[in-house]
Amino acid sequence: MQIDPKFAATTSQIRGQTPVPAHQLLTDLKTVIDRLLARDGLTSSDPGTPLLELGLNSLMLIDLKARILEDYSINLPLLDLIGMPSVHGLAEFILERMLATSMDSVPQATQDQVQADGSGADTVIL
Repeated sequence: MQIDPKFAATTSQIRGQTPVPAHQLLTDLKTVIDRLLARDGLTSSDPGTPLLELGLNSLMLIDLKARILEDYSINLPLLDLIGMPSVHGLAEFILERMLATSMDSVPQATQDQVQADGSGADTVIL
């Protein structure tokens, strides 16, 4: 599986918690979705497949929404979740939300430095 360079940051750098590689976010979401699908005897394959095409129904999406809120403190509206292009897209969305939340608490001078030297493109350093 090809990992997007955006996932070079760690969730610990973003959230200030125990280090976990951000690419783990994609793996964790895929695992949660696979377990939800398995309850109905379905299997998942490609994290690039649209969520609804994987076979997620409305109850599974509600469970996924609750899990995202619990694990990542992101309250994602159900309609936004339905509109996610894929598991990979969902992981990118969550990472961007976490990054935006963390940047809100970073002093402006640090934000400017990260943007100026380009390090914010691939790695977040707080």
